[in-house]
Amino acid sequence: MQNQRTLKAYAIKVDDKVFDAQLTLNKRGEIGYHTLENQGVKPVVNNVLADCPLCNGKVIETAKAYGCSEWRNGCKMTIWKTIAQQQITIALAKKLLSSGETGVLTGFKSSKNTEFSANLKLVNGKVEMDFSE
Repeated sequence: MQNQRTLKAYAIKVDDKVFDAQLTLNKRGEIGYHTLENQGVKPVVNNVLADCPLCNGKVIETAKAYGCSEWRNGCKMTIWKTIAQQQITIALAKKLLSSGETGVLTGFKSSKNTEFSANLKLVNGKVEMDFSE
């Protein structure tokens, strides 16, 4: 706790909205919150992309991935924003979530910096590369 009255928290969910907030405790012992956006702090969680294909959560954008808002409850749904040095845009993440695959994409790079193409598929909440054409 900071100042014995506030606690910084992330990914607070209220009425199906996910946002960063600072928890507060008033003199009567009641818990409240203030959104960090109202304090000029850029939120860690931005967009809600879709319903989670694995649970009843929402797929949200974070700094490094698109993942389920219910991750603290064990949901493993994750689409990393960078895969094999290729940026995964919101549009590509939404396509993966809606159709289960992206179609063949170019511009991936191996650990030896060799370029290759692959179709990304969403399987059980994880992204897999499909090299068949």
